[in-house]
Amino acid sequence: GIGFATAQKFLRSGADVLVLSRKPDRNFQKQDALFTYSVDLNDSAAVHETFARIKEIHPHLDIAINAAAGGTGLGKMIHEFSEEEFDATMNVNLKGLWLSMKYQIEKMLESPTRKCSIINISSVNGLGGVEGGSIYAATKAAVLGLTKSAALELA
Repeated sequence: GIGFATAQKFLRSGADVLVLSRKPDRNFQKQDALFTYSVDLNDSAAVHETFARIKEIHPHLDIAINAAAGGTGLGKMIHEFSEEEFDATMNVNLKGLWLSMKYQIEKMLESPTRKCSIINISSVNGLGGVEGGSIYAATKAAVLGLTKSAALELA
């Protein structure tokens, strides 16, 4: 998806790239300058532990790109979604992104003289909604609000 394509572009430009993935088969693989860590992005302790491991290997975090999106929250009218589908969509698209930002920001603030950026990938659906994708669109609108608010807090 977008995250993979972005990682490839940074690799081609010579950057060291760290990828946090929900896929367990990608745990701590290193290929050239690509480091992949498998983590449950909804588990605060697991995300914290992963960033502690990353800190041991990589002293600085200059750019973070969050591009998680689940396949839930689409394809039904709002009243047809179950609570479990609602929670799953919120967890992948919003909570995981927030937890990632939380630890990315903490790491970036350790080097206050470095210029750092966080780029959150949302969706055009977050700008105006989409029929049959109300839950998904809500999470993507929340990503936009979270991103803008964090920018104001940390500028």
